Amino acid sequence: MKMIGTWCAALLAGFLAVGTAAETVEIRDNSGNIVGRADLDGYYSSDELNRKLDEARKDMQRLLEEQRRKAADETARQVRQAIENERANQARMRLEIEREIERLKTSYSPIGTITFYYDAAGYLTGSAAETDGAVVRRNAAGTVIGTELIEGGKTLYYDGSGNLTGARVVSGGTALVYNAAGEVYSREVTTGELTTYYNAAGRVTGTSRKAGNSTVFRNTAGYMTGTITEAPGRTTWYDDMGIVTGTARTEALCRKFYEGKLVAVDNPAELHERRKQEAAMNVQTAQARRNEAGRKTVRHYDVNGRLIATTESGGGTIRRYGAAGKHMGTTAAGSR
Repeated sequence: MKMIGTWCAALLAGFLAVGTAAETVEIRDNSGNIVGRADLDGYYSSDELNRKLDEARKDMQRLLEEQRRKAADETARQVRQAIENERANQARMRLEIEREIERLKTSYSPIGTITFYYDAAGYLTGSAAETDGAVVRRNAAGTVIGTELIEGGKTLYYDGSGNLTGARVVSGGTALVYNAAGEVYSREVTTGELTTYYNAAGRVTGTSRKAGNSTVFRNTAGYMTGTITEAPGRTTWYDDMGIVTGTARTEALCRKFYEGKLVAVDNPAELHERRKQEAAMNVQTAQARRNEAGRKTVRHYDVNGRLIATTESGGGTIRRYGAAGKHMGTTAAGSR
C-alpha cells in the first residue's frame, strides 16, 4: 500500500511538472511520428486549446484579408497609374499637335496681302500687292501702273515711272487729297457712318453712308449712284440699278519655310499672272455653260412628216443641217 501511494505521488508530480513547466508541445500523427510543434504558455485545457486554435484561424483569416486588400490596392494603384500615363500621353500628343500647327503657321507667315480686281464678266483687270507699308498696282497685263507709300495717316501716290502724282492725308475725320503740285484736289469729311465729298472749291460732290458691310454712294441730288459690299476677303461693286460692275478678292502674301529655313516668298507678279489665267479659264467655262444652257435645236419637217432640215442656235450663232445631217452653213444670230 505504501508503494502504491508513493507511485501515485510521483505520477502526479510528473504530470504537474509536464503541465506547468512545458512550453513546447509536440504534435504527432497516428503512428507516433512528430509532424509539428506548438509553443504554449503553460498547460491548457482542451477548451483553451480550441480557443487558441480559433484565434490562430482568425489571425490567418486576417492575414489573408490583409493580403487580398493589399492586392486590391495594388491593382487599383496600377489602374490609376495607367490612367495617369494615358492622360500624360494625350497631353503630349496635344502639345505636339499645337506645336505642329504653330510651325505650319510660321512656315506660311503672312508678309502682306494682294488684291485681285475683276470686271463684271469675271476677267482680271488688275491687282494691288501691299507689303511693308507699300502698295504696288498692276494692270491686267501685269505691268506696274502705280505705287503707294503709306506712313501713318499719310499716303503718297506715284505713277508707273515713279513720279509723284498726289497724296492723301488723314487727320481725325477729315481726309485731304492733293495733286502733284501740292494743291488740295478734294476733301472728305467723315462723321459717324456718313462721309461727305467736296471738290477743290469746297462744293459738295456726293456722299456715302456705311450700313453694316455695305456702303451706299449718292450724288448731290440724293440719288444712289452705286453700292459697295464687303465680306472677308471679297469686295463687290454695284451700279445704281444693283448690277455688279466689278469684284475684288484679297489673299495673303506669305513667306514659306521648311524646317526653319526660308525656301520661297510669294511673288506678286507670278500670282497676278496665275490669277489672270484662272480668271480667263473661269470666264470661258462659265460662257460655255451659258451657251450649252441656251442651245436650242429645231427640226423642220415637210407636209408628209419627213425631216428636211435641222437648225441649232446657241452662243450667238445658228447652224443649219440637211436631212442627212450634213452641215449646210453657220450664220450669226439675228442675221439673214
